[in-house]
Amino acid sequence: MWQLACAHDIERTALHKIMGAPHFTELNSFATYGGEEDWWGYQLQNGQLAVLCLRVPYRDAIVCSDQQQISNEILAAFRNVIALGTLEVYPHAYAA
Repeated sequence: MWQLACAHDIERTALHKIMGAPHFTELNSFATYGGEEDWWGYQLQNGQLAVLCLRVPYRDAIVCSDQQQISNEILAAFRNVIALGTLEVYPHAYAA
């Protein structure tokens, strides 16, 4: 998986209203960036994997994919999430 972008200043309750309950919540802060993480994962119609990780204490929603470039399909899949905050598209993909 590759980290492609980050939506900053995302509130957990607002995100849950849009995305529903997370598919997985990591509670072990030793396995995360230092706090809880909520995860959602999807396979898009084009076959691409799209994953969203909310780093709860930092209020950052990380957009990940199995592809190293952000696509219009991923942006469309998470458009309601992106609208909640400020989108930062990374200059290159980072291994997740």
